[in-house]
Amino acid sequence: RSEQMLDRVRTLSANHTKTAKSTKTQERLNTIVKDSDAQLKFDSYKARPVPKKIMENVSPIKLNAAAILREDALYTKKEEEELKKIVGVLSGEGTDDDFQTWKKQRDEELRLEEARKEQGRR
Repeated sequence: RSEQMLDRVRTLSANHTKTAKSTKTQERLNTIVKDSDAQLKFDSYKARPVPKKIMENVSPIKLNAAAILREDALYTKKEEEELKKIVGVLSGEGTDDDFQTWKKQRDEELRLEEARKEQGRR
């Protein structure tokens, strides 16, 4: 008896959740959706480019003495690093890229070996 009542309650609750909307309500919902879709304008206009007169009058960035010295120090540091790399390659040393590729290969080999051991244990 309790199972029958439970089934009846389930069917009633399912029927109550599926309420039919009147045609007037459906028309109103359709008009609301159409109005909201009409307000969306994705390709209606594009941004205009900056006028050439303004771009011609743009002055270059002014740097103070400290900024110039920092930029110069950074440039010389990069130059020295490049020079060290070139000297290292000419003297027969490997580059960082060679080391990174070797490291990736070694890690992959270790991972495969570990997977083989796991397969052997099972």
